[in-house]
Amino acid sequence: MPNLENFSKIFVFTSFHGGIGKSTIAERFAKNYQAQTRCSGAFLEMNLFSPSYIVEHLGLRDKLKNSFMDFFMSNWSGLRAEDLSDTFTEFEKLLIIPFTDVRSSEPLKPRFSFHETDAEFAMSRLLSCLSQKGSFVVIDLPLSFSSFPLFLLEKSDVIYYIYNSQPSSIKLAKRFLDDAARSNSMKEKISLIRNMAEMNVNIIDEAECRIWDKEFLVPMAQLSK
Repeated sequence: MPNLENFSKIFVFTSFHGGIGKSTIAERFAKNYQAQTRCSGAFLEMNLFSPSYIVEHLGLRDKLKNSFMDFFMSNWSGLRAEDLSDTFTEFEKLLIIPFTDVRSSEPLKPRFSFHETDAEFAMSRLLSCLSQKGSFVVIDLPLSFSSFPLFLLEKSDVIYYIYNSQPSSIKLAKRFLDDAARSNSMKEKISLIRNMAEMNVNIIDEAECRIWDKEFLVPMAQLSK
């Protein structure tokens, strides 16, 4: 098995813009990264109190042991690396950890007063245990510049911001870069992924359409295959 010290460990896929393939790209990246490195991994869907894409997409409703919120409401400080497989469900060689929405009868609304900063301590414990196990982490994160998303961005080794060619999406991507690039540590971690409706662009056109030095073009049509 490769030494994970040679690889990045925490990858965040994020965007202000919904419905542009962020979750699909993140999921496929996690599966491909696991296949290439043969390392254990975890897929974290951190869409605070929203319906879970990954649970629905993988058909895992009522089949997962715990969500992140279940973990958060438990004695999370006692979690050990060897407890991970008993606490969370592995599916296709990845631990699947949605924020919530793993059970049919489960309401999305929190049952208590939730403060994002409190969740940061539980997440730190979870990420620490995953690191001790030698696992990589892929985080699917709808973006806002509130406490918990910013915490995850700071924890990450690589940030992939997803956008498409619509003017509104390009504008939001530039707004993200303007804000995130104010932090040198965050700026160095950012790569952009443009989800392209058409991929028949030549090298000159591709260079002209880039808005960031580290940017990749992904054919949107292939995401449905």
